[in-house]
Amino acid sequence: MDKLYVSSGAFKSNDIHEIIKKFKNTGLRNFEMTAGLNYQEDLIDILLQQKDDMNLLVHNYFPPPEVSFVLNLGSNNETIKNKSLDLCKQAIMLTAKLGGEFYAVHCGFAFDADGRNLGNKSQMELPRIPLNEALTNFVNNLRELVEFAAIQNVKLAIENNVLAEFGLIDGENHLCLGTDSKGLKEIFDLVNHENLYLLLDLGHAKVNENTLNAPIQEIIDELGDYIIGIHVSDNDGYYDTNSKLTEVSTVLQFLKPFKDKYIVLEVYNLEKEEIFQQIDLIKSFLAEEVNRN
Repeated sequence: MDKLYVSSGAFKSNDIHEIIKKFKNTGLRNFEMTAGLNYQEDLIDILLQQKDDMNLLVHNYFPPPEVSFVLNLGSNNETIKNKSLDLCKQAIMLTAKLGGEFYAVHCGFAFDADGRNLGNKSQMELPRIPLNEALTNFVNNLRELVEFAAIQNVKLAIENNVLAEFGLIDGENHLCLGTDSKGLKEIFDLVNHENLYLLLDLGHAKVNENTLNAPIQEIIDELGDYIIGIHVSDNDGYYDTNSKLTEVSTVLQFLKPFKDKYIVLEVYNLEKEEIFQQIDLIKSFLAEEVNRN
């Protein structure tokens, strides 16, 4: 389990100094930095100072920009597209400096949002573009990023999107790219680059099983060779809540083939003892699966 990581979302803070302090207090070494942190001018220097003490992954909306926006590589808006590309390139370069193997970015949207309406019903009132246009934009931007990442000796991954039931339009998905095996496979086929991988978010996929009848196992069967890592958290199957894992969490069964890949605990707002409980649960489950076979 050398690649078991904990997301910065676990630490109940948006201050980089406090998060690092809390993380170091756990005695763990593997740490994923993701969205939710405050902008800080010297944040990259702060992280580089931790390089010898931590194994650091950079994920999606990180490092946070001074003026916040919603990262969307599927956008038709040139300003949003360029901001998104710039942030991803900064993240890729930071990954290279930290010695990380890969950087993962979320699949795009067929609308542009801000932090107030992303992930809730108000996003349904936003102007939209056809999903096929968003796909074209996303693929073109990925082609640029995957080449950029290759030059930096960094692998680029995409993370499967999530669509709650309120986001359906006439019972169908017209808003989010990369929500099921078919959509993800189409992206990989269109980009057609050996440096593109998949970070499978099991919490996202659990919601999509209900809303889109998109089985998690189909993603694994169709795209298993592309999977570089797993985000693991639980939810009620209707909303992506990044809730704690339990012994009866159905998402755990999908970890079995990926015990040697990156596994990131993406459960939010935990106490120190809860972090260890979650890690122990994952480790014990995988140990049972190994012994069972």
